[in-house]
Amino acid sequence: MEIKHFEVMRDGLTIRGMMTKPDGDGPFPAVIYNHGFTGHKGESHFLFKKLADALAARGFASFRFDFIGSGESDGKFIEMTMTSEVKDCLAVFHYAENCELIDANSMNLLGFSMGGAVSILAASSLRERVKKLILLSPAANMQDVLTRKLQGEALLHYIETGTIDFGGNVIGKALLDDVFELDIYEAAKQVTAEVKLIHGTHDDAVPPFVSWKLAEIFAEKGSVHWIHGSDHCYTTARFETNVMDAVKSFFD
Repeated sequence: MEIKHFEVMRDGLTIRGMMTKPDGDGPFPAVIYNHGFTGHKGESHFLFKKLADALAARGFASFRFDFIGSGESDGKFIEMTMTSEVKDCLAVFHYAENCELIDANSMNLLGFSMGGAVSILAASSLRERVKKLILLSPAANMQDVLTRKLQGEALLHYIETGTIDFGGNVIGKALLDDVFELDIYEAAKQVTAEVKLIHGTHDDAVPPFVSWKLAEIFAEKGSVHWIHGSDHCYTTARFETNVMDAVKSFFD
């Protein structure tokens, strides 16, 4: 296994990420990772890094990256939208499928939380170019996630400034306007990939029902793997192992 830095340009801005390459010469099937809101290419308790290492042992190359405005990539977080993150995902996808070491006929997407919603939108555009789609706690409810705290002083602050402070990460009006214009459930109807949804039954950020509803839309293409008792980020070793086993099994 080898880990290499890569860079991709998108609209004059640099996306920075890490490629985990299996041993051998390839060509390898590839997985593109889309991190969550305020997340990064390693994700909470380094879940993406651990998944990339585990999948490399199964012959998959992984492309983890920071969205524009997050982590080590260019741009400002306040200027990020879900639409801009879809553009980032598509740029990395195009870069990966054109790498010499990659099998362009075996491209896959994995997304966590808001990155799951981004993955659905990207897959609906890429259609048959995506073979498998893995959705961890997919936030098809971003309207609710972003606005549930807009009460009292927070609401007045937003009305006056057009910004919301999420623990030091400031978002702007552009993101809210964008998520209210996007219909993740409608986009899901255009996905042709085989889908695995993974969701904790005690997720208080993205209700588990969101994955149940998405599975209904995906029909025979998708199913839900429930992690009983888990929170949104799978923050115990047992929950994490359950996620990793489900992902590895989906790719076997």
